[in-house]
Amino acid sequence: MTALVVLLAAAVVSAPESIDALQKELASRRAHIGVVEARFTHEHVTPDDVLRSTGSVLYVRPRRVIFRWEMPDEMTYVADGTELYEYDPLLEQLRILDLAGDPEAEALFFGFEDDLSRLRKAYDLELIKPGDVPGASVGLQLRPKPREDDAEDAPPPLFEWVKLYLRSKDLLPCRVEILNNTDSHVVMCFADVRAKATIDDPKRTELHVPAGTTVVHDEERSETVGEGGKIVLKALDPWIPKTPPAATEDSAANQ
Repeated sequence: MTALVVLLAAAVVSAPESIDALQKELASRRAHIGVVEARFTHEHVTPDDVLRSTGSVLYVRPRRVIFRWEMPDEMTYVADGTELYEYDPLLEQLRILDLAGDPEAEALFFGFEDDLSRLRKAYDLELIKPGDVPGASVGLQLRPKPREDDAEDAPPPLFEWVKLYLRSKDLLPCRVEILNNTDSHVVMCFADVRAKATIDDPKRTELHVPAGTTVVHDEERSETVGEGGKIVLKALDPWIPKTPPAATEDSAANQ
């Protein structure tokens, strides 16, 4: 009953009427959140098939997001600042991509951060109605802006658009829809979302790969990891809010 009351109370919170208003809401509701954890289901829809997978996500300030796929294959994706790490244990390979010159890389963090300024440089943002998405009170659509250096050899946009649906309590994501192109559509739903100020065990933010892993940096092979494995990304120091945090601990009951 308590969970139902909390859910109904969150549902009546008025949605922001502009992107600027949303920015203020994000700054207020996410100011004391340094860690977000959730489970996710992932569907990749193509004309020929629907590929379903599950996993978990861990976001930790400053600017590290760790996606761990569990089914059907184990994969780990880490966005850390301006670098993307893709670890495939089946291939025994770690790919590291430098995204420093790609403003669209901000999309990797937009579901968790409290500042839209960097995102607005790369994308046109538009508030949309959440429709019947369970638990959502705010919808936000992103479309990549045309690039000034639109040369023939420039990389294509990461996607045509993204629709992000946010829940009332802290404006954290509950659903993401991505249109890659006319033949590829992704839907990711989040559950058991938990938010708090600091990480309980900083080692959970590490990226460790075992011996024998081939490391490919920007498409060039750089090394094969030796005996004992290698910590590719060191643990982050716990983030400390500038002001005493409000009650940010959350549970699935508030989803």
